[in-house]
Amino acid sequence: MTGGHAGSVVVRFFSFAGAGVFCTLAINLWRDLDRKATLKQAAATTTAPSNLVNSASAES
Repeated sequence: MTGGHAGSVVVRFFSFAGAGVFCTLAINLWRDLDRKATLKQAAATTTAPSNLVNSASAES
């Protein structure tokens, strides 16, 4: 084994570990964005019918 070989193993290891960290961060970011969009959509859905009911009762 030469000194260069051990260095390339270390570089490959840190590249692999870095890719894992990057993918984990990307997945967590995606989940957070998806959760926020779902909560926003659910809030818009629950407020829409109540507005319709209030406006219909105000007209009559």
